[in-house]
Amino acid sequence: MTLAATRFGPDAGRENPWDAELLVVTSGSTSVPVPGDDFVLRASYERLGPDLMLTGPERAVLLKDYFLHGDRPDLTTTDGAAVISGDLVNRLSGPLAPGQFAQGSDSDNDNLPTAEPGALIGEVEALEGGATFIRLNGTSVVAETGTKVFLGDIVETGEDGVIGVRFIDDTTFVLGEDGRMVIDDLGYDPEESTGKSVFNVVQGTFSFVSGGIAKTGDDAMVVMTPVVTIGIRGTKVAGKAAVEGQENSITLLPEADGSVGQIAVSNSAGTQLMTQPFQTTTAISAFSVPSLPQIVPESAINQLYGNVNDVISNITVSQSPDESDDEDEEESEDEEEGEGEAEAEGEVEEEGEEGEEGEAEGEGEAE
Repeated sequence: MTLAATRFGPDAGRENPWDAELLVVTSGSTSVPVPGDDFVLRASYERLGPDLMLTGPERAVLLKDYFLHGDRPDLTTTDGAAVISGDLVNRLSGPLAPGQFAQGSDSDNDNLPTAEPGALIGEVEALEGGATFIRLNGTSVVAETGTKVFLGDIVETGEDGVIGVRFIDDTTFVLGEDGRMVIDDLGYDPEESTGKSVFNVVQGTFSFVSGGIAKTGDDAMVVMTPVVTIGIRGTKVAGKAAVEGQENSITLLPEADGSVGQIAVSNSAGTQLMTQPFQTTTAISAFSVPSLPQIVPESAINQLYGNVNDVISNITVSQSPDESDDEDEEESEDEEEGEGEAEAEGEVEEEGEEGEEGEAEGEGEAE
């Protein structure tokens, strides 16, 4: 699914020019259930002055006066199980006007990113099918291998799309088909060993291998879904942000070298700590405790998460230019040493053969 590239708004003096369901948001509202089951997870978000428009192929919902209130209410699925936070709504709805950066309310200041909005933070390393980036200024960019990724980007994949991104701290993150993710925060200082990253997966399957940021402290890397929040402490994970009424699942996976970190999967109702490979927890609602972790067979991973785990396994481990150059130099020196040794051995062998031939000739003459 792709957000509409063209923004549109109501004509002056018209309350609801579309055939849209109208919801009036009043001051003091903390959450607003949106009709249409999981429509709120799949809809395109548009900022229309003080109003918020949610649109989909068969439905439109206008939330009147949504942006008039400093503390923007959360949006929930019809049954209230999955939540799109007010901060996330602000990001999904785009800038106030084309070419501008989306601005938050005063209450957003507590959630300011650790890096400058729009900072370069990664690059696409793997791509299957179609995927799109929505930049902070509202422009849409079709993803290709090598496409740069910036702080604040919204990542969306099509029905056949899978995209893999490597970030500046060497975290690799794969988003599966029909997915949507917002990169809320990512800042990293390897010299000071500090950093923070926040990924908000609205829908779709995903997998990631944490990098340098997760090593700087507990929960320095966080992945959020509409149902649970995952605090990462250095490891590999696969997950699924499912539609309403379906299980959202999170699985702790072993890394390529067999090592396993730990994750804390939590929501407002409780937390499950996972430390063993292939432990899996599920959750249907943001307001019920995630299930007790169960170990699933390794063969079930692709059934649960599709091919996102295969894609992330195929992304090679990166090397810094210095390390790469050093290794190239070492390999070159080893090759030169090997060639020199081979030449020396060859000379010794030739001398030995000549000596043997000379001895044989001498014996012949003596006879």
